[in-house]
Amino acid sequence: MTIDTTPSEPAPETAWRQLDPESVKVGRLGGFIAAAIVGSVSLLGCAIMWLTEPASAWLALSLAGGAVVFTCFVAWLAWVMPERRFRYTRYRLDHLGLLVHRGRLFHSELGMLRSRIQYSDVTQGPVQRAFGLATLSIHTAGAQHGEISLSGIRIDEARRLRTELTGWQSDDVV
Repeated sequence: MTIDTTPSEPAPETAWRQLDPESVKVGRLGGFIAAAIVGSVSLLGCAIMWLTEPASAWLALSLAGGAVVFTCFVAWLAWVMPERRFRYTRYRLDHLGLLVHRGRLFHSELGMLRSRIQYSDVTQGPVQRAFGLATLSIHTAGAQHGEISLSGIRIDEARRLRTELTGWQSDDVV
């Protein structure tokens, strides 16, 4: 009789899972929308300054140049950060609860015990809805960090996690 001593794979419910790859597109699109809004408002303010104070045209042009540089920086961040967030965020559901690991340089591990959960939310913004993604928020009472939010997961996965953690079905809400 031979005993197999090779380590086995963890059970599927305890394996680390990655965010959905579509979350990169959602993050970039949201970031570009924010960059466009910031840039437009900044340039509009510079144009108003130039039209109302013709003597300070050089100042308005300088501020407009700064606004363009800042908008380009925000757009660059909108391109880079969602990919990094996708690459360095993992979550795991086990018999105790949900564990979320984030970060590469500065690591954070947030855990939420099933027994401490007060309520949970599954939300979708318009951009998330277009890509079939959602944000799962889980709340506890009486804790300093009483909420874990996990965005960038499929809507069906968010509902499954909520059901597994709380035992509540979508149609159980009053």
